Amino acid sequence: MQEHAICVESVDKHFGRNHVLRDLSFKVATGTTFAFLGRNGTGKTTTIRMLLGMLKPDNGVVRVLGLDPQHDPIKLRASIGYLAEDQAMYGWMRAEEIVSFVAPFYPTWDHELAQRYARQFDVPLKTQIKHLS
Repeated sequence: MQEHAICVESVDKHFGRNHVLRDLSFKVATGTTFAFLGRNGTGKTTTIRMLLGMLKPDNGVVRVLGLDPQHDPIKLRASIGYLAEDQAMYGWMRAEEIVSFVAPFYPTWDHELAQRYARQFDVPLKTQIKHLS
């Protein structure tokens, strides 16, 4: 088992002249809860996107579950979950359509498991998601 679930060492990230992250370093021990807190524009979303392999740091090292998100994104994403605060969902789509829509993004997607969870949590798959709470 990994001692640290997340390890970030001396990470820098620029967007043009805007230096968003400067020498960011932190570790999150396996099995612990961790949160990013801060004002708008302080690099929280940028850091999360680097942890997911969606952005590459300009300098430094990022490891999640012992993997480099830039080199092992598929293996990493098979082991983690992420839901953005402002997740774009198409309200006109039925729940079953959303399931079909996102499945191709996950190489290890298990359709049977998704159906089982929908039943377990009483998700009406034929209902438009704008009508779900």
